[in-house]
Amino acid sequence: MMARNTVLTLRTIAQSLPTTVCAWCSRTMHTGNRDVSHGICHRCSRVLIAELDRPPAA
Repeated sequence: MMARNTVLTLRTIAQSLPTTVCAWCSRTMHTGNRDVSHGICHRCSRVLIAELDRPPAA
């Protein structure tokens, strides 16, 4: 019963959080309330990290 209550609590909390959108590609990462917050999705973060790992152009 405890696990079920935990899941219900997490769902309730998640709905009270703002909707999160990737600032790079505009993909919705989390649907929440009508407020909007920005972050970076996994796909865009992998691309960004790959670009940062490249040596600078000579």
